[in-house]
Amino acid sequence: MNTLALAATAITGATIAAHLTGRITLRTSSGYLAIANTLNLTNNLLRYDPVWAAVSAAGLAWSLWLWWHGGGGDDTKRRLRRWSRRFEGVRRTAPAGSPA
Repeated sequence: MNTLALAATAITGATIAAHLTGRITLRTSSGYLAIANTLNLTNNLLRYDPVWAAVSAAGLAWSLWLWWHGGGGDDTKRRLRRWSRRFEGVRRTAPAGSPA
């Protein structure tokens, strides 16, 4: 077993144990599982294993979705809203009354 797979297994096991014993919340465990799934995805891509890479990508998407909707992305959401305030909509149609 290589280092990436070993690290992902250790993170997954510790996260599940901590969540089941009530030491961490669902949001925190989802964040840790996202990290573990990222390591698994990287490992599967480096081993040229497309089936398990797809499974890892699905697990990564699911754990990131849980983290984001559990409040884990609040700071990120605030930053994105702050950046979006700088942008203004621009009218892309010709002004009324101008020849075509």
